[in-house]
Amino acid sequence: MPAGLIDVHSHHYPDSYLDACRRPDSGLEHYIREDGRLVVLQDGAVAAAVPQPLPGMDHRLALMDEVSVEAQVLSVSAPNVFRLPAPLRVP
Repeated sequence: MPAGLIDVHSHHYPDSYLDACRRPDSGLEHYIREDGRLVVLQDGAVAAAVPQPLPGMDHRLALMDEVSVEAQVLSVSAPNVFRLPAPLRVP
């Protein structure tokens, strides 16, 4: 596999974001699935199913090294932070 690959579609969910999604005033619903994943619902549909605890950055970096990925473009998937009430949005 060639070196220097860039993964342009990777998601990351900071603890502060997941905490905001869990709040009763977030406008979102959530539950913990049988396999331990946090499931966040947006408009009644699954928006995210995140392992708990979320593997750390060291784990992510080790996996990247394993497959010769040099960099990742990280984003939060759904629900987008702009769906949260303004006081809860992560700057």
